[in-house]
Amino acid sequence: MRRLRVLLSGVTLALAVLPAGAVVARADEEPPIRPEIGGPRVRPPQTGLRDADKHAPMTSTAPVRSRQLIVVVGGYGSEYKDPRPLRNFVDQVNPSGDYDVLYFGSDPAFPYNSYGSIDQNAHTLVAQVRAVSPSYGGVHIVTHSLGGNVADQAFAQGLSAADGVRTYVALSAPHGGSAAATLSEFTLAHLGPARADANAIARVTTFEADTRAAQDLTRIRPVGAPPGVTRLDLRLATDMVVSSDDAQDPGVQSRTLLPTTERGRWDGHTGILMERSAVDLTRQTLATGIVPPKANDRVGDALSYAVSKTADHLGLAMLLVTCTVCAYLGIRAYLRRRRVFLPPV
Repeated sequence: MRRLRVLLSGVTLALAVLPAGAVVARADEEPPIRPEIGGPRVRPPQTGLRDADKHAPMTSTAPVRSRQLIVVVGGYGSEYKDPRPLRNFVDQVNPSGDYDVLYFGSDPAFPYNSYGSIDQNAHTLVAQVRAVSPSYGGVHIVTHSLGGNVADQAFAQGLSAADGVRTYVALSAPHGGSAAATLSEFTLAHLGPARADANAIARVTTFEADTRAAQDLTRIRPVGAPPGVTRLDLRLATDMVVSSDDAQDPGVQSRTLLPTTERGRWDGHTGILMERSAVDLTRQTLATGIVPPKANDRVGDALSYAVSKTADHLGLAMLLVTCTVCAYLGIRAYLRRRRVFLPPV
């Protein structure tokens, strides 16, 4: 009995001397494994505290991309024209500066030649959107005239919602090709050696006609945006540059608006940039990612259709007269330059 008391006293004293928690650790952990060559010398402890650390939530240090970007693509010859109408339109769409704005062609690293190849310009647009989109929470594309064809071809080349593109609003875009470009190219092609003189006169009186972009517009066809990108086409009924047939874009929601401004009544092509309804529709589409529902206005729709068809006929008549005059003056200029004179009638 005395020996048993001595033994119990020894065990109690040994437990008191051991560090606190040693018994707990020995109970929780597995026996240490035998060291392997080139491997860890001991097994890491698997205590309850370490399990809690393993399942603790991770804190991300990635930046929050809350800002969004509007990429603006101007039309035919936009780098040589007054940029204020398009800039004023974008300023009204973005009155509070909620979006950053990038004008395509403003960065020398991504040049834009609106008289050049549409495919090449589209390739450059794809490259720039992909270069800048990782810094933004979303990209919105707004175009005018030929800029719509550049954006169309950019989507055809693979630009998509995966690149951060959320919406695409096209103003006065000839998605189905341009009748004006087709007739101009046809006229120039049949002038032979007088082609350069006729084009020089067209450049002074109206616009640069003999360009790669104009040639591309004779063969281009509509391109639908990929899934996930909200599309909207806007056009004024008084547009005599882009006809209603030119603007055809199957499968895309569109609006043909009646003009409310003086500029819109006689120049629907540029006048759409001054229309409040176009500004509001663009702003709502960018903000919500949804095209606003179309109002049920049969009278307004009928009037818009009638005005649009009238403008189509007037535009074609003016184009025929312009091509005829430029061709005649071009031939005369060529003959005079070659010192060839027609006999008097």
